[in-house]
Amino acid sequence: MSPLPSVDDEREIRRLIETYARGADRRQPALTASVFTDDGVLQIYDGDPNEGGTLNRERQGRAEIEAAMGGLARYRVTSHGLAQSTIDVRGSEAESETYCVAHHLTDHDDGTVSDRVMFIRYLDDWIRTAEGWRLRRRRLAVDWIDTRSVAHPTE
Repeated sequence: MSPLPSVDDEREIRRLIETYARGADRRQPALTASVFTDDGVLQIYDGDPNEGGTLNRERQGRAEIEAAMGGLARYRVTSHGLAQSTIDVRGSEAESETYCVAHHLTDHDDGTVSDRVMFIRYLDDWIRTAEGWRLRRRRLAVDWIDTRSVAHPTE
């Protein structure tokens, strides 16, 4: 029987999940990419990849992931609200699932602002490295998207 995972393992993984979101929202793509292994993979799916979801994009390695995350700069602001996470640590590997509601505000030529709200889940494969826990693969499952008008955006 293997020992129970340490609370510290789960805390470190949760902190990296939060670091990814913070890097996205603060326009720090290098910070976001830093939670991955050097050869880590970011895959974006329409729907659940375990239930026939369609792979839309894949980025491999920190440099490609950093470049892709830089694309969020096209929005006025983003906000990734993380919800529940389930983390399963097994020795030097772990899996997690995290729910997230991600807002993406866009300014339009007519003066209006819209919010592209993505209801997503991060399906993550982790590995313990010399740097600590790192993402080996993130499968980002887009469950649905809603676009809304923003009545009173801040300047």
